[in-house]
Amino acid sequence: MLTVVVFAGLLGLCASAPLPDAPVGGNPCTWGPSYWCANSTQAIRCKTVDYCVSKVWKQSTEGLVGGDKCTWGPAYWCSGADAADECQATEYCDKNGYATAKTPTDNGAPLGSDKCTWGPSYWCSGVNQAEECDSMDYCKTVWENEQNQKL
Repeated sequence: MLTVVVFAGLLGLCASAPLPDAPVGGNPCTWGPSYWCANSTQAIRCKTVDYCVSKVWKQSTEGLVGGDKCTWGPAYWCSGADAADECQATEYCDKNGYATAKTPTDNGAPLGSDKCTWGPSYWCSGVNQAEECDSMDYCKTVWENEQNQKL
């Protein structure tokens, strides 16, 4: 009889306990970093921007196309001596010139009309482009790295 009374008492306690506002997992901000850091909107909504910046996004730029400034091409490399040193492009910039305060159309051509200023995405798109832009050595390195990543 005592067992029935205790069980009935516990049942009464459970029945009177308030239910949560949402079911477990109903709030996507409880899903963890794979959800929080999927994009900036979710990180802001879940108040996890600092976490995503320091733990996820910082690491995820490594290895991504454009994640390394030195893949941005001459516009970055030759923006100054420090960038040229960082990207090991001093010889290239010495030969082709460093960025100056001149306007991009000083030579009469519209900005971007010289395809060789478009950077590695253009130069290394084919052998002809690599030759046209005098970047064959650089592109060979890129192509070899791409092959090694596929293996």
